Amino acid sequence: MLECPKCGHDNDIGRIFCVKCGEKLEISKVGAPSGMKRMGRKAGKGKSAAKIAAFIAGKFFKITLLAMVSATITLVFLPPNFDSRGFSDVNLESYKDKSGQLEEAYTSQNAVALSFTEAELNAKMAQMVKDTIAAEGEVKGPKLESIYISLGDGTVTATVQRKWWHFRLTAQMRCVVQNKDGHWEFKPDGAWIGRLRLPPQLNDKIAEMVFKVVWVNLDAERKWMDSFGTFEVKPLQMNVTTKKADASAPAS
Repeated sequence: MLECPKCGHDNDIGRIFCVKCGEKLEISKVGAPSGMKRMGRKAGKGKSAAKIAAFIAGKFFKITLLAMVSATITLVFLPPNFDSRGFSDVNLESYKDKSGQLEEAYTSQNAVALSFTEAELNAKMAQMVKDTIAAEGEVKGPKLESIYISLGDGTVTATVQRKWWHFRLTAQMRCVVQNKDGHWEFKPDGAWIGRLRLPPQLNDKIAEMVFKVVWVNLDAERKWMDSFGTFEVKPLQMNVTTKKADASAPAS
């Protein structure tokens, strides 16, 4: 076909002048019909638009992924929300006095009712951290810095902080106190690394990691738990009673 250079009309090969406008045709300009050319141009534009859309989608995915990773890292290094109330040597002496009463009740199998405050428990944790740091000496990697115990309505939350260079890594475990087959235990109910809440599938792993640190130097306390007749946890306070020996039971 011969496309008219003036009006764009398609003329049959062999014509000298355009049948529509009379413009002289150039025999050297033989090519595909103008309609097919327009279709080709549209197809090219469509292909370019698809490439642009794919490029934008790829960039959006990368930016979204980068934002998610950045947000996750930020949450990991942000300390969780917890109230580290102050304590003193008075709290530590009070804890030692009450733990001595528990030890005596456990040995003599007598009943005793005691209340431990959150400050007393944290005084014990602070002393334990000092002993642990002294025992570890210079260690590579994150170093134990603090342990806090928070008491809620039936829950105990342990927060363990470690310091590495200028960064603090915090693992937090919330547990529900329950009695299972006559034994008191802490059932994992929520775990965090920094402010990042972890999926329930990781609760047991974080609980193992946190309580492995918390239970250091607490062998006596773990032993006493089996002698508790009641174990009530309230905000800022933990109430326990020990079982009294059954006089009708044969002596061992």
